[in-house]
Amino acid sequence: MSLKKIIGSDGNVFRSISGLAKFVHKRRNTISGFLKQGSFEHNGVKYHYEEEGDKEVTVREDSVITELKSRYSKEELSLLAKGEGMHDKNLDYPKIHLYGKHHKIGIIADGHLGSKYSPIEWHYEAFKTFEKEGCECILHGGDMVEGLTPRRISTQIYELTHIGYKAQRDLAIDVFSKCKLPVYAISGNHDNFFKEYAGANIVEDICSSLPNMTYLGDNQADMDIDGITIRLFHGGDGNSYALSYRLQKIIESLTGGKKPNILLASHVHKFCYIFDRHVHAVSTPTLQMQTSWMAGKKLAAHTGFLIIEFDTHNGSVCNFQVKLFPFYG
Repeated sequence: MSLKKIIGSDGNVFRSISGLAKFVHKRRNTISGFLKQGSFEHNGVKYHYEEEGDKEVTVREDSVITELKSRYSKEELSLLAKGEGMHDKNLDYPKIHLYGKHHKIGIIADGHLGSKYSPIEWHYEAFKTFEKEGCECILHGGDMVEGLTPRRISTQIYELTHIGYKAQRDLAIDVFSKCKLPVYAISGNHDNFFKEYAGANIVEDICSSLPNMTYLGDNQADMDIDGITIRLFHGGDGNSYALSYRLQKIIESLTGGKKPNILLASHVHKFCYIFDRHVHAVSTPTLQMQTSWMAGKKLAAHTGFLIIEFDTHNGSVCNFQVKLFPFYG
């Protein structure tokens, strides 16, 4: 028998014996036997085969099918037939705004200008990229210059291209005069060599000489951007046994209500990103190649610069991203 459908006297149509069996809660073999004899009856309704070649039977639509056709398009009904979800066009869903204002900021640190290990063109490449990428400003994490300390003068002096306060200050002013974006900077331990032994704050001096530069403080500073806090931190500690460990310990030391939303930690010349205690923490790379001192300590230098992007919304940071632009020198 070439089965096309099973028709009930109540107008219901079934495409298979299994479908009818499930509907009337009977065994498939029982229904099949009766149908082969002519018809099957259940609760006063008679069912019979409609074979190929017989006249077409109009399928009666119940109220549910009629309602579905009135509410959904053919494409949506197709999704329903496949078991996929649909958007109810008759429901008024609220509009949700997940993110607020978008920010894009360039990050540099540990440029050590005046060192023979610090290619000046790396600064220029960073400035050019920040402008091309549409950054609002640049944050500098300290060690703008190499400095010179009496503790290492017998070796460090041979690694300098510019010796002394004035030479390194003028070099930094010349380099940053090429930058078109606002620069916000803190000083680091190498900058403070001059402060320690000569009482001069070289980063503050550099910033006061250029209209686009702002000095934020010694070693650490907080910036407020649309209600969120970005903390620049330099520090005087050293490299940790694992990349993330230093960031974790810095965050661990922060009081609950005084944590920044974003922490940018420089000084160790390593790149790393973690999210801990609701703080987006980034260890910033350097614009100085591995020095002989670092090589002697078996410490690698992660060279490059960063761009961070994020949205601010009700005092929170959303959609935080950090992108590394590495140098291979």
